[in-house]
Amino acid sequence: MKVIHNRIKWNLNFHSCDNFHKSVPILVMCLILLTSCGRNEPVTEDAKVEEIYDVPNKKSEYPATTSDCENGTTLSWVSFGSSFFDRYCTSCHSSSLEESLRSGAPTTSNFDSYGGMIKLRSQILLTAGTLTGAKMPPTNTVPLEERKALIEYLKCGAPE
Repeated sequence: MKVIHNRIKWNLNFHSCDNFHKSVPILVMCLILLTSCGRNEPVTEDAKVEEIYDVPNKKSEYPATTSDCENGTTLSWVSFGSSFFDRYCTSCHSSSLEESLRSGAPTTSNFDSYGGMIKLRSQILLTAGTLTGAKMPPTNTVPLEERKALIEYLKCGAPE
């Protein structure tokens, strides 16, 4: 790009208008390159979630398999997930909340049902499934043992 920039400067520094035509193709090429950089593509719901929670798109890092589940789990939605998400997440992530009461949580991000939680399992693992530096919940009030249980539950596929 520096070569193009120097070439443009060199061509524009001609004092004769007769030689200016040599710069036009380079200027046109630069304009085409600059305008092609900002394509407006539709924003998906996943992209909205990632933007709000500042999560990079790492879905492939935690696919919906149990390959990260070292020893299996006895945890399930019934025995663990439902009460965990109710206690720490549904004050913002509930399908019964109006948008104005969700503290910025996307309306498509609801954890008051297994179906709502499981479709965002990868993002939950990235934002809340770490022992240090978890972004969710914002108050970070989850005790260490419960956070470890959440990680186990999510890495083992979040059984129903």
